Amino acid sequence: MPKGGAPRRYQEAIAYLYGLQRLGIKFGLDNIRRVLHALGDPQDRLHVVHVGGSNGKGSTAAHLEALLMGSGYRVGLYTSPHFLRFPERIRINQEPISEEDVARWTGRILEEVPGLWGDAEGGQMLPITFFEFTTAMALAYFEEKGVDIAILEVGMGGRLDATNVCRPLVSIITTVSLEHREFLGETLGQIASEKAGIIKPGAPLVTGVSHPAARRPIEERARALGVPIFRLGRDVWVRGRPERFSYHGLRWRFSGLATPLRGRHQMRNAALALAACEVLSERGLSLRPGEVPKGLREVCWRGRQEWHPGPPQLLLDGAHNPEAVRTLRRSLLADYRYKRLWVLMGVMREKDYGTMVRILAPLAEGFVFCRPRMERALDPHLLLAEARRVGVREGRVVEDVAEALRGLVTRAASDDLICVTGSLFTVGEAMALLEKNDLHHLRSMS
Repeated sequence: MPKGGAPRRYQEAIAYLYGLQRLGIKFGLDNIRRVLHALGDPQDRLHVVHVGGSNGKGSTAAHLEALLMGSGYRVGLYTSPHFLRFPERIRINQEPISEEDVARWTGRILEEVPGLWGDAEGGQMLPITFFEFTTAMALAYFEEKGVDIAILEVGMGGRLDATNVCRPLVSIITTVSLEHREFLGETLGQIASEKAGIIKPGAPLVTGVSHPAARRPIEERARALGVPIFRLGRDVWVRGRPERFSYHGLRWRFSGLATPLRGRHQMRNAALALAACEVLSERGLSLRPGEVPKGLREVCWRGRQEWHPGPPQLLLDGAHNPEAVRTLRRSLLADYRYKRLWVLMGVMREKDYGTMVRILAPLAEGFVFCRPRMERALDPHLLLAEARRVGVREGRVVEDVAEALRGLVTRAASDDLICVTGSLFTVGEAMALLEKNDLHHLRSMS
């Protein structure tokens, strides 16, 4: 890694890391194990909670992070993707890794495994993916900083995901839905089998999976490994609304709990995190049940029904598959008050975009379709064609996310709601605009 001042070194590291994205998605554990072995196998010295699933895994991980911090633990959290800046992916007690540490660990890994430079000039593929490299960085950083618990969010699937090198104290599988079928399988059962790959001997499983076709392979693997399962809706119960709910767990009982994350599904995510805490307490962690209400109030997780009061109201939600969009639709019907709904949507190519449009179409006054700055982004004209097929009254394409959002903010009435959705990348570009211009300023620009 070239020498120089910290800001320059960080930019060089980021340029290298983003360059790895051209390798795309590649499953398998050989590369990540080889890199981690060169770093002294830091994953073997970490206490880990492994969180997988189709939807809700990031929110569940963030709830768990806050709960463990409430009991005084030093907690590492590794998630993906980021919204605005790379360091969001790796944080300790909600504090992102520093730019200096990103540069330092990028350089350290390249020194220990020099072959990772590859032959870029010769046009050969680099031998490790972006996600594999960043997973190695996160594990090494957490071990160096002495975290008490490392929470790892699965990137995709589970069995062959780079995070699956860990030996967890407890595993969580939140939900299973039809997603990433070109990588994980065509049926719910096949996808669930991939996600069940994170189940390990000696690590109890907490799950919110309810569909029989998805539950079956998960339960079969757990039985084969002798792993106990604690299921939401059978062993753990939650009732109420996000601002006031009760939890009936394995031993713990709470009423009057609240999470700052909006949407009734967040109670389920909080319940999975609470159940994981109960399992961890059985495994030797000294947790403080009396700190649970305060810990939940400290959850920090952006881009999931993130509401800005406006005017006009703005809702940022990274729903990126039909199950998540259905959850968003339920919230739009039950939890928000507005005159008209405008939807700004940008989606990745591999997603079931037709179903996503159809789910929201009956609620929307109109759609604006955009293209986030990602190679995998879908042509928004395909979204528009789908909207026209299902009879959307008003739809148009504005390719740039920021330009599209500016136009909607200036056009919408003060009692309207703008919902930005379809991809975490779309939401991230909306966030970047809002960092520079609040809604009032954007509205005044008209």
